Amino acid sequence: FVIVALYYFKFMRCLGGFITLSSLLLLTQYTAMMWSVAIDKYDLNVDAVTFWFCIANFAVLGVVSIFYAKKEVSPPSFAQMYAVAISVLMAWQLSHFEPWTGWTLLVVLGFYDLCAVLSPCGPLKALVSLLQKD
Repeated sequence: FVIVALYYFKFMRCLGGFITLSSLLLLTQYTAMMWSVAIDKYDLNVDAVTFWFCIANFAVLGVVSIFYAKKEVSPPSFAQMYAVAISVLMAWQLSHFEPWTGWTLLVVLGFYDLCAVLSPCGPLKALVSLLQKD
């Protein structure tokens, strides 16, 4: 509902900043967790400055390629590569749950999605009605 409220009050820069910042933080956090596990598992020697420099470059380049790049700057396949990378990071993170937790989360998210899409008072209905007014 926060996203709908930001759109309703025409806070487009805040909405874009929120989506960009949340993508940047998630990409940074999940990539750092995945690579730190790989570094520990394979006993690699990487200093902290190099580690965070590579993670920050990966995250910033991903956000720029997904949200801000034009076709002249980066090809569409680059944005698709980052979409796949984000999917892999999310799947890796969700694979750490117990099986019953994963299935429960899947069912709850499915019901929330049904409610958000089909309910007359759901956030998607509110967003679509706002978009149709403009």
